[in-house]
Amino acid sequence: MLKTLGAIGCISVFLITFPFCAYAEYSLAYEYYMESGMSALKQGDYQAAGEFFYKANLVDPSSEAPLSYLNFLKRLKEGRIDNFESQETQPPILPRESRISDTVEPSPIVHPQEIPDKPAAIVEDKQKAAQRERAIQEALDSIETTRIKKEDRLFPALHAPVTKTRMLIERPAELANEVKYIFLDDALWATQPKTSLRVEMNDPLVLEGNNIDRFLVLSPDFVDIERLDRNHIKVIGKRRGTTIFHLWDDRGRWTFNVEVLLPMQTSTAEAVEVDQIEESAQPFKFSYSSDWSSFYTGNSVRNLERQNLNYLQWTEISGETPLGQSDASAVFNKFEESTEVTGYSLGLRDGHIGTFKDFSIRGFDASKSFSPLSLPGRYFRGVLFEAQAFNNNLEYNILKGRDRVTYGFVNPGVVEERDSFIEGARITLFPKTDHFYSFNFARGYGDAREDFLKDKVFSVETKQKFANTFHAAELAYDEENVAKTTSSEFRINDATLRLNFRDIEKDYATITGLPSNKGEIGGNILFNWNMDKLFTTSNLDIYRDRFLPNPDDPEAYNYDFNTSVDVAVTPTSDWRTNYNFLNTPGVISPRQSLRLNSTYTKRFMIFDDRIFSVFWDNSYQRSRFEFSPASEYDRYGVTGGFRFPLLKSLSYYLNYEQSWVNEILAETQSTPGVLNTGLNYSKQISESWSGNTSFSYRDEERTEGARSFLAGEDSITGSLGLSYRPSSDFEFFVDGRMRNVWAENRERSPFNEGEVRWGVRSSWDLPFVWNPQGEIGGIVFKDANGNGEFDKAEEGIPNIIIRVGKKEAVTDQNGRYRIKVRAKRVMVSIGFESIPNGFVVSTPLSKETEIFHLQQRTVNFGLTTQSGVYGVVYFDQNQDGKLDQDDILIPKASILLDGKDSVLSDYEGTYFFKNISAGKHTISLEVNSLPVEYLPTIKLKNEVEIGEGTTYVFHIPLKKK
Repeated sequence: MLKTLGAIGCISVFLITFPFCAYAEYSLAYEYYMESGMSALKQGDYQAAGEFFYKANLVDPSSEAPLSYLNFLKRLKEGRIDNFESQETQPPILPRESRISDTVEPSPIVHPQEIPDKPAAIVEDKQKAAQRERAIQEALDSIETTRIKKEDRLFPALHAPVTKTRMLIERPAELANEVKYIFLDDALWATQPKTSLRVEMNDPLVLEGNNIDRFLVLSPDFVDIERLDRNHIKVIGKRRGTTIFHLWDDRGRWTFNVEVLLPMQTSTAEAVEVDQIEESAQPFKFSYSSDWSSFYTGNSVRNLERQNLNYLQWTEISGETPLGQSDASAVFNKFEESTEVTGYSLGLRDGHIGTFKDFSIRGFDASKSFSPLSLPGRYFRGVLFEAQAFNNNLEYNILKGRDRVTYGFVNPGVVEERDSFIEGARITLFPKTDHFYSFNFARGYGDAREDFLKDKVFSVETKQKFANTFHAAELAYDEENVAKTTSSEFRINDATLRLNFRDIEKDYATITGLPSNKGEIGGNILFNWNMDKLFTTSNLDIYRDRFLPNPDDPEAYNYDFNTSVDVAVTPTSDWRTNYNFLNTPGVISPRQSLRLNSTYTKRFMIFDDRIFSVFWDNSYQRSRFEFSPASEYDRYGVTGGFRFPLLKSLSYYLNYEQSWVNEILAETQSTPGVLNTGLNYSKQISESWSGNTSFSYRDEERTEGARSFLAGEDSITGSLGLSYRPSSDFEFFVDGRMRNVWAENRERSPFNEGEVRWGVRSSWDLPFVWNPQGEIGGIVFKDANGNGEFDKAEEGIPNIIIRVGKKEAVTDQNGRYRIKVRAKRVMVSIGFESIPNGFVVSTPLSKETEIFHLQQRTVNFGLTTQSGVYGVVYFDQNQDGKLDQDDILIPKASILLDGKDSVLSDYEGTYFFKNISAGKHTISLEVNSLPVEYLPTIKLKNEVEIGEGTTYVFHIPLKKK
């Protein structure tokens, strides 16, 4: 009787105290299995419930919820539930807002195949069974209440007043095979702007409104939107994810949070489960691309002659191997009479050989960059090796090869290899942290190297991050000269400030070229501020040039300042202003220039989803050269234009620019102008075919001035393009352009030019998979101390089934197992049906294990006979001796075990003693730990007898003084 009532009570406790666990953000398959298991448990089908909880655990082994349900079902089967005598008259039920505290560990486990439909140890007669089923029903009703309250906060549209809209959003069973409609009515409008829609993949949903004017999807990769007519649009889920969807009708703008779900089918979840059990390597992939282009010129279309021909082909084979990710590629160039292999490369990434892991190696053609002051970046033909050591706290890079720049084709088929080589090493401490340090060494040698290049360069660099600040520095030495750079960045909310300093001696050089800012000492300040409707950025650079200084004033400082401001004036208009100022009195050719530009853009919505845009631009330029007066000028400019959509895919544009230029030395003025107008048309012909064409006319006027900034040419240009893309793995394109140019002034000559291009991009899987072959072994042991670790004195347990991917092994007399497997990754789990009665698992139920080629991985499982005491401290409001829904839970009450071990009840009144030895124990309550108005209704000290491997339920009811 005690065990029966205890089992009923504990089922109620478990069903009520775990509802929130089931709503963690796991995969869809996990949620499906957990909800199915709860439904089966509610109906009393314990075998089905066990199967669903078992599958949920395979999908997410890290979750304790399915383990707890399975363990509890195993205790029910074995009758290992005890309860305190004074509470045997009623099954204890926790309040629906309660849940098990984090101190409660998972209970034992049983394979679903061993759970009888009605456990014999629990059901003694029909009356007891009915009592148990009522308790389960009440508990699950409580869970559903909590669930609806939680979803009300997440999906308000799903729990609006019962209307036609609500019923259709919830997708009742009678509409499962029909197209589902949602009506944009008053009830749904009341949920705006946080209305949530859940759409299953490939299951269309129709929205019906009043004159749906237009719609917008922020992430079109997740859903397809199709207009059916003026009042209906169809939403089709494409892939799992979420997006925001807007539409406009007579009522106004609607906003929906759309979640695309996988279809709620067992087969879908089963597929996820199989993938989790055993993962195979991806098949090798072959990729190919080609680009062909030809350029023609002539004095007429009929007399066009080809000026050059480029035909470049690239091919690659890549795939997973037992040693890492491999790839091999080659580049082919076509010449007039032959096709040559101009590049080839072979590499292995994420390598692992034995205990040596996390390395990459590349042979033949490669490129690498160390740092700006040592090896800024170079192509070479040789070997590049990169690896990590000491738990990824050290990273090193080594390279050696022939400088790729020294390769050249003298004649087709004849490759010239010049005598120029590079080599280097880079060592980085703590590369994956916010504080890392690097030492760089680079060396170049060979007779073909340019004289100004240095033979050796050493540098030390560091990068440091502290909260919202970032600092970097590099110090370099080329055996003769020194170069130094520092950088600091500060971020405060939406603002960023960067401070950079450089001091690069005039004769400093790297092994491959001259560094940027050679010979300069100075720094710059960069400031960005990104507000809601305004973005501004400014940069001030102040430096002194020691490489090519002004001989008349070598100590002078140079200034370069630019700033821009972008403002969203209204939702349909923008304004942008740029200002640039340059003054370089300290360089060999002093210059002073100023440029100011301001642009205003306005957009209008016309017809159906067509945007008419106009812009207006004003500019001013001023340029002064101390040693070149002929280059000095002032220029004022005005530009205006518009773009107008004639049809859905056809748009017309026109803009005109007028300038007024004053040439200072010649004391002349000119007014050059240019008109650009044209048509653009693009069309998605089908799912695979798309095309585009354009036609433009350019008319330049008054271009004779030296500073007109125009080519002195009028032209007509036409282009046509077509692409075919039946899948993401294949694309073919072809396009052509023809341009007819005639002279605007006497200094130019008329001509025609044309260009033709085509290309292919393709890739496909090869029928070849290379999985690593390894071995999984370990021991199933009796975890005497319950620590989850195998200790030498602990015994092995024989005849336990271990599942390794799709294979099985059985432990020998010493509890050991070993099995060979060929896969990339497998799930190793213990067979529930083979766990002896009285045992529970003290280690994770299953472990995902990566297979390393020709190596053995160890996976151990521990079984223990844990016993414990679990209970709740509560104020029994109606003094009926049982824990009811409305009883008040009491936190921070102190409970003692055997007068020495003490625990406090958590905020939900729950306490738990674990790993208790079997036998008699004393449970007592410290009255002084209770709120002053409460007293216990049971004895202060209670003696209980704990069986091995059982959980003893001991609730502590209170009353008011």
